[in-house]
Amino acid sequence: MPAVADGLPMTIAGHKVYGIAISPGMGYRNDTPKGTAVHGEPEGVYMVTSALHLNEKCCFDFGNAESNNLDNKAGHMDAINIMCHGDPCIAG
Repeated sequence: MPAVADGLPMTIAGHKVYGIAISPGMGYRNDTPKGTAVHGEPEGVYMVTSALHLNEKCCFDFGNAESNNLDNKAGHMDAINIMCHGDPCIAG
């Protein structure tokens, strides 16, 4: 399922910007990337996020994943991981 790209509209420094609302089951995947870091190559990944809708059931990864649909073990995924611990949720 695609993300709702205009789900979180706001204004920053007088400019209209949009946050993306991600719900369970949404995501994007490209198993044939071009021009992006692969196999642990260095890269910069930035994300502005909120812990407002996190829960204790899972996590959210933003960044580069394996270039196939398998778990290729440590060192194959470069991502920012947002997780929740406890009840109520404490982002960590």
